[in-house]
Amino acid sequence: MSDIPVSVVNSGLWQTLTSQASYVETIKTLRGTAEAIAQKIAELIPDYTDHSVDHMDGLWPLADQAFKKDEIRKFTTSEVFILGCSFYIHDLAMALAATKEGCAELKDSVPYKSAFKKLKACDGFSDPEATSVALRIAARELHASKAEQLADSKLPGIDRYLLEPTSIRNECGNMIGKVTL
Repeated sequence: MSDIPVSVVNSGLWQTLTSQASYVETIKTLRGTAEAIAQKIAELIPDYTDHSVDHMDGLWPLADQAFKKDEIRKFTTSEVFILGCSFYIHDLAMALAATKEGCAELKDSVPYKSAFKKLKACDGFSDPEATSVALRIAARELHASKAEQLADSKLPGIDRYLLEPTSIRNECGNMIGKVTL
């Protein structure tokens, strides 16, 4: 478990998760993908709050503070898996602007169109500047609802899913998406 931080491995939720090896492997893979996408978020939207994998990892020990030990023991392995996946997926939709297809999705949204129109009405915003800022605004406003889709859909512009294998995505993707909201 070298790629999973000690703070995650020592959390009560992770201890529950370890009884299901396939869930552990899926979250490890998801975390690796989340780390790469989160780096893209930092490049695209550097002025927003932390969306790094460190932030996502920090939710595991935070759960130990939010829940009492006997409450954590009542979680099923599947419930922990769904919650753990949502820790990594929720903020990933902030990176939609990283691909041509994701940009197109954002540009077609009401938040983008509204922000772009307002920015263009202000003096000093060129089309590229207004586009850049409007994309950031739309990504921020839509990331929770888009994250719901990312749990069981291909990433826009990338021919892959966040959740693999297919059996786990089919079994849990919809529920993980709902938790990301």
